[in-house]
Amino acid sequence: MIENIRRYTGLIFIVIVLLLLGFVFMDTSGFFRRSGTGGTVVTIEGRAYSASEFRKLGASPYDLIPRLGDYRLYGFLNALHGDAENEENRAIQFFTGRILLRDAREEFGIHPSDEAVDAYVREIRGFQTPPPAGSPPGTPGDFNAEAYRNFSSKTLGSYGMVERDFRELIRDVIALDELRALIGGGLEGSRRLAEAVAVERAQQIEASVASIEMEPFREQLDPSDEELKEWWETRKGAYTTEQKVKVSYVLASPEYPEEIQEEPEPADAPEKTEEQQAAEDDAKVERAEKRKEIDKQIAIDTDNFITRVNDTEGKAFEEEAEKLGWEVKSTDWVTRATLPADLRLRTRSSAAGTQLAETIFGLSPGPDPLAPFTDALPVGEAQFLVVRLDELEASREKTFEEAKDEVREQYIAENAGEALEKEVEEKTAALKEAIAGGKSFDDAAKELGLEPRKLGPWGMSDSLDNEFNARQIFQLASTVNPGDFAEPFISDDRAVIIHVDARQIIKDDNRGQQIDQISAGLRGQIQQRAFDAWLRQRIQEAQVTTPQRS
Repeated sequence: MIENIRRYTGLIFIVIVLLLLGFVFMDTSGFFRRSGTGGTVVTIEGRAYSASEFRKLGASPYDLIPRLGDYRLYGFLNALHGDAENEENRAIQFFTGRILLRDAREEFGIHPSDEAVDAYVREIRGFQTPPPAGSPPGTPGDFNAEAYRNFSSKTLGSYGMVERDFRELIRDVIALDELRALIGGGLEGSRRLAEAVAVERAQQIEASVASIEMEPFREQLDPSDEELKEWWETRKGAYTTEQKVKVSYVLASPEYPEEIQEEPEPADAPEKTEEQQAAEDDAKVERAEKRKEIDKQIAIDTDNFITRVNDTEGKAFEEEAEKLGWEVKSTDWVTRATLPADLRLRTRSSAAGTQLAETIFGLSPGPDPLAPFTDALPVGEAQFLVVRLDELEASREKTFEEAKDEVREQYIAENAGEALEKEVEEKTAALKEAIAGGKSFDDAAKELGLEPRKLGPWGMSDSLDNEFNARQIFQLASTVNPGDFAEPFISDDRAVIIHVDARQIIKDDNRGQQIDQISAGLRGQIQQRAFDAWLRQRIQEAQVTTPQRS
């Protein structure tokens, strides 16, 4: 293991430099593309991985993890898919990261035990009973063996997984924590920085402030068309039309017979006996199993549909949809903001429909005959969406007349902002001079036509009735000595001049423990960044490729 660590000495040195200078993230946009059916999905370090391997280690756990609601599993997911920019890229980069993690497990001798996996599973909230009533926040419940059995025997199957696959996923999660600590083992968070953060969190501040509104400066500006056009000439590349598309799509949805649909039980339903409740529970399970069989058939039909579309280079899109009884819907010109409801559905591995928009507006008309088609996108509860790009109106630079209203608004905003900043500088200088001459902040502010206010005492997490931006002002004032001016707070509609009157550190007997916790958190962040750099390096070295669909 020591020899393996020595191999990465140079990399760890690079990590330290990156921590100081910032990271250069690999651009993965368009780097990966998921294969619709069988065959090679991705090649890593010269080895080709099939669709079934990708589903087992990549797509299935990628879709499952968000459903479990466990923050540690979320962390595992985010650590491996890195900075990939869209849903397809994230899924394949997650798979790639997991393959490279497994290689590193062997390389570094990291082999989490069955006992460690058991312990981890018992700590997942979804497999625990609710904590006793009145328990403090964060109190865990007891392990619910029945919930875990139901998950293993029913839920996992809907993701094409068995319990062994899930336990191997947990083994990889544990291994990632150990690998992260190993790679970043020589990197520590600054104790002095942790102390400074603890002190900042513990202090109370009192301040005198005066606001200057933006609107009067906006009202003074009435630029001519000539002024606007001159201003626009140096910035016109920033004013572009929205990309528009016309698309056709099929939305494959399961149709459940009425007798197996689940209706919510009325609130005033009579109480059932134990025998009645048991019978109803059994009936619910039976209905759920029948719905699951229909869901599976939809998945099979969709897979066959995509295979046929791929085999015919897209020519059989309408024909195959008609054979399956699926309606092909077509849109007029749409933008990201005007996509129809079907194209804004929640994807099953994402909480928002924005991922669909990224995929749809990332389609191109060619030259590959399948470039206009998406793969089968899992949406809703058990639906699949396949989209074909019919026409594309690319984004272009606007003419001055098209951009004129935007140009006017931004011209006024920029120039009013500059005038406001100049006013703040002048008023602050005058306040400093007056206070140095013996005047109070309040008297000096009033003489300058400002309305002074007192804030606090308040802490970092406190809100104030007389100041909406209390937290931002606290942040600016938190390292300023009493009697000095902080940097002004400036927003889109006003500026606030800040004079720190007093700062008091609140005594806390647990300060040492707080510093330890902050220091540990900083160490974890540094180690995660070191792991991120290591993973990006390994991905580059692995020469990851995906075949073009044909």
